[in-house]
Amino acid sequence: MSDPLPQLDPDDGSTTGAPRWVKVSLIIAGVVVALLLILLLVRGPGGAGHGPGQHAPPATGTEQGVQQR
Repeated sequence: MSDPLPQLDPDDGSTTGAPRWVKVSLIIAGVVVALLLILLLVRGPGGAGHGPGQHAPPATGTEQGVQQR
């Protein structure tokens, strides 16, 4: 016959840690933060559409892609 489980005294100072829902919530929050940081590093703070030519005047006519001086 197996031994019965020991009874824990709530006043002995032992704890079992955080509840499972807290641990799962922290893991999910950590994954979301990690994904946001990865997106920030890959795309930059302004998102798509920003780059070196963002603040250049628009090209006109047949001179597309060539900046005027």
